[in-house]
Amino acid sequence: MNCKICLPFLLCLVSSLCVAQLFQPSPHTTQTCQPITLQICKDVAYNMTMLPNLLGHTTQEDAAQAMSQFNPLMKVQCSEDVKLFLCTLHVPLCTPVLNQIIQPCRHLCLSARRGCESLMLKFGFRWPEQMECSRFPQTFCVGENRTESEEKRDELECPTSMRTPFNTNYALLLKNIRLEDCSMSCDEESMIIDNRERSTIRMWIAIWAGISFISSIFTVFTFLIDMNRFNYPVRPILYMAVCYTGISVIYLIGVSNGNNYSCSRMGTSLVVTQRLTNIKCTMMALVFYLCTNGAAAWWLVLCLSWFLTARLQWGNESISSLSIYFHCFGWGIPSILSLGLLITESIDGDVFSGICSVGNLSGHALFHLIVLPQSLSILIGVFLLVAGISSMLHIRSYYKVRQALDEDVNKLEKLMLRISLFAILYAVPTGVGCAIGTYHVMSVSSWLEDWYTRKCHSHHRLSLGFSSMHSCPTVESSSYPDIVILATKYLCQLLVGITSAVWVLSLKTIASYQRMYGKFLGKTSA
Repeated sequence: MNCKICLPFLLCLVSSLCVAQLFQPSPHTTQTCQPITLQICKDVAYNMTMLPNLLGHTTQEDAAQAMSQFNPLMKVQCSEDVKLFLCTLHVPLCTPVLNQIIQPCRHLCLSARRGCESLMLKFGFRWPEQMECSRFPQTFCVGENRTESEEKRDELECPTSMRTPFNTNYALLLKNIRLEDCSMSCDEESMIIDNRERSTIRMWIAIWAGISFISSIFTVFTFLIDMNRFNYPVRPILYMAVCYTGISVIYLIGVSNGNNYSCSRMGTSLVVTQRLTNIKCTMMALVFYLCTNGAAAWWLVLCLSWFLTARLQWGNESISSLSIYFHCFGWGIPSILSLGLLITESIDGDVFSGICSVGNLSGHALFHLIVLPQSLSILIGVFLLVAGISSMLHIRSYYKVRQALDEDVNKLEKLMLRISLFAILYAVPTGVGCAIGTYHVMSVSSWLEDWYTRKCHSHHRLSLGFSSMHSCPTVESSSYPDIVILATKYLCQLLVGITSAVWVLSLKTIASYQRMYGKFLGKTSA
């Protein structure tokens, strides 16, 4: 025999000598052990088999023909256990003492499935139902030697309440194991936070989204009624306000529609929406992502315009001549990133707010598609702002030395104050949002693992769809989303829409509305 005989197999042989009477074959049983002739399985850790096998084949020729369809998996070695597992299915172990079939261990099946199922799915094949790992025993079986911790790691399963139909490409990453055709449950009793906390969060979002929407709309309308008043370098504030109008509308739609967007009915399961399977969810996430990155891009244009004005002494006309390039950057970069979002299909539902966005179940997607672009925009923008304000300070000193008019100095000081105030009101909330995003990236996996473990250990675990033979992961430490941090995250995403109104709040704005009202009355009387 091969020297790679695994420990469970040896234990089976030893224990069989002690319990032979318990496993005597029926008097009517005529099958006997026979040598393995299947060429690909001749080098496994045993050399005797019995037919019919576990798949119903009555000859080794039939078993060889059925096993040949899995040759590509064994050639690419998608799992180190796939060959042994397939051999134990098609030419199962038979011991002369027991004269009966010994099944493959469940962890052997799980190891083969974890390594090869994703490759099968890419070519349109699903893991066969007759090879479902929950069918196989955990003891008195053939399997590789492994530690207790490794066995517990392989014991993760996707309960029926979280399973999705084939070809949805849903997946849930738990303890570095990718559960295919699986997503987090949206049932009221199975959410990651309780209903009271979720209702509190959504009420909080609704309040701030409403205020942000009103403020952003006010800013946009103020710009539109008096465009000549708002030339470059402050024109980008208009487009930032447009973006935050879109963000606030998305949040208002999400909190007012329950889980209609963030969750989807997949077969018999109500689970968190993933990828591009729900067109409404996809459109919501696309608009949200485009507006989020659009606001960041126009923030950079704003900072660059201020830099050109303060540092390089460019006039309004000179900066306006670059407007076509500003628009290409302000809308082009977010559009390219949105295209990347569609290609990677990194869309999922946010069970806290009810919207669809990016990276709610995947820390990797959240970091690369949200945190990284936002952080870069803040760093570059702050650098340009500091350089511009530094130049303004020099100009202010020059004015005072030359004993310029107090009116000129006051105008410059007011401009510096407003620029600095708006920069702080954008950079601080966005920076805090990036910090919270980083916290989310580092914590989301532990949140999901703790949630899964709690549900698996709950007294109604069977009603959730966990199999009765399933061994739950060990409870290591509790990890919950902090409701205060979540509330701060949503506030930071909406606060800039409110602060955009700061720039237009002035006596000139009141005068603009008075002129518009006068024109309206004149047209009405006419």
